[in-house]
Amino acid sequence: RALRQLAYADVLSFIGMTRWYQGDLDGAQQGFDQADKVLTAARRLAPTDTDVLFALSGVDNNVGHVLEARGRMEEAEGHYRRMLEATQKLGAQAPDDMAWQNQLGLAHNNLAKMAVLRGDLEGALGDYRADVAIQARMAARDSRNNAQRERLLISRATLGRTLALAGQLDEGAELTAAALADAEALHAMEPKSTLYQEDIGLYATQLARLRRLQDDADAAKRLTERSLQMLQLMLKQSPDQPGWRRELAEALVEQAEQAIASGQRDAAAAPLRQALAILEPQLLQNPNDRAVVLATVSARLGLAALAPDSADARALATRALATLDAQTYGKRDPRLLVLRVEALRRLSRDQEAASMAAELASTGYRDVRPSRTTRVTGSATMP
Repeated sequence: RALRQLAYADVLSFIGMTRWYQGDLDGAQQGFDQADKVLTAARRLAPTDTDVLFALSGVDNNVGHVLEARGRMEEAEGHYRRMLEATQKLGAQAPDDMAWQNQLGLAHNNLAKMAVLRGDLEGALGDYRADVAIQARMAARDSRNNAQRERLLISRATLGRTLALAGQLDEGAELTAAALADAEALHAMEPKSTLYQEDIGLYATQLARLRRLQDDADAAKRLTERSLQMLQLMLKQSPDQPGWRRELAEALVEQAEQAIASGQRDAAAAPLRQALAILEPQLLQNPNDRAVVLATVSARLGLAALAPDSADARALATRALATLDAQTYGKRDPRLLVLRVEALRRLSRDQEAASMAAELASTGYRDVRPSRTTRVTGSATMP
């Protein structure tokens, strides 16, 4: 009977996933909720069946993502915690089962993301480190498994950028550099794979930012050029891919940040405007997409920094602040708070900015160095 229920739940989950990719959140949640009911009933009948428990953990992951998209973060986190509990049981029984261990790593990754959104960088680092440890152990078991190597590089890069937020710049840069090197190696083996091409585009930009903060301007420039080259090549083949377009915009913002940092302010305006031409329509379509919000607000504030005393600069800062105010979840996300501090200071609302800076520090965020002006700390381009 459990086999029939598993098969039925698979069908329901497939329907939910199809609805998810169609952007139908109601349909997706309905499919996943129905699968959850079937599997919960099966679990009562077969409490020791590990296949049922594994399937339940996958449904919890999917329901959590739908709830995230709806801005219902506490409910999403509840599903991720249930997922962690299930995968910990499975992982203890079979420490070498790659599927079960990867699911355990994903549960840690999901909870780390929730911790960032609620402003708990210490908690996020703990879960991201747990994920990296699992992925590294699984990758070491089979060095020819490229899919597992990519899981590891993504986990390392994610941990690296979170370490940078917490002020641990050198360790963050080291992990990001390792992730990028792995992406380049995988790309060399499978040059037509857009998975590895995208990894290069994304993580070259992230490492460029860290090298810029480490005062290695030449490396930052080379990395940004590599990112732009790869993303532009991909977009020639699929020009309407929104994720790649957003990542191209992030690379352009980083290019502008480098120009500002080197005193070449006139060279910063063009890439910022090009980035905003990509980002503003995406923000209209998805006003709560965190990656889009961060990139758009950062680009607006970058333009504002080029003429800080102008009416245009105040208008850009006002629009940036309005976008931040409109966010319906994760308001203590340090990536949002650092942008809010900058926007408030651009508008000469210094008392509010000081209060917000204190809240930012309470998340575990640590200043690396001033960005764009001596009055604003941290980087606004952290994805």
